[in-house]
Amino acid sequence: MSKLFTTKLFLTMAMAVAPTIVSAQVDPDLPVTATASCFSVCIQTQNVKGVSGNISITNLGAGSATMSATVKVQCSNVDVLGATQTIGGLVAGNTTGTFPYSIAFTPVAGCAYTIVTTATSSTLSRSSILTTSFAADCIDQPCGITGCTLTQGFWKNHAQVWAVTSLKLGTVTYTQAQLLDILNQPVKGNGLVSLAHQLIAAKLNGANGATCATVAKLISDADKIIGGLVVPPVGSGSLSTSSVGTLVTGLDNFNEGLLANCPGHCAE
Repeated sequence: MSKLFTTKLFLTMAMAVAPTIVSAQVDPDLPVTATASCFSVCIQTQNVKGVSGNISITNLGAGSATMSATVKVQCSNVDVLGATQTIGGLVAGNTTGTFPYSIAFTPVAGCAYTIVTTATSSTLSRSSILTTSFAADCIDQPCGITGCTLTQGFWKNHAQVWAVTSLKLGTVTYTQAQLLDILNQPVKGNGLVSLAHQLIAAKLNGANGATCATVAKLISDADKIIGGLVVPPVGSGSLSTSSVGTLVTGLDNFNEGLLANCPGHCAE
């Protein structure tokens, strides 16, 4: 059960019970699949709703290619104004790249909602277009003054609800774009990256009103050990995993809502 704390912001998330998955290959040389689920979050006294999921694009070629996808929301085959996001990245040959998206918009009654994904490859002159339906039926979340925590995975995929657009890790300040790059950076045995993942989430939870004395000490200690090191891929800093293990575990427990005498995890 989540503990109740007085805060300035409350954020919680509700996902559709069964996301719709539609798989199609408009172009056999550019296979694409998509998932789509509604979400509802509460920021201060206002609910923000939208759709999120993953787009997977397969590179059938032998060499690497840049895969891109433009995802737009439609209401009964009509584009929803401003509800568009472009995602993508480099995908090795004969592998599938999966890219998360999250689009905020205000659902209205009477709409048959879909996302339309247009996928392209740097090695092909053609595109694949995939339509995926979803139910925009996530209920409003109760907006109040109770703090709760969310994990790095949530913050990575919902940048549009961040309460801040920059954070300091150690003594270095990072933009939101750089922080998202860090959250998407594989750990690969680098303790600095694993610590940064949990520290970013903890600081975003704090900016959203969820904090406690125990995590404040963990955050302070994490900033001290990071110091002036610049976290990959922004920089090339490194720490051993053994030197940060206790801090990573403590911050992870806080973000999961498991730290004693601290806010619990947001209901999902």
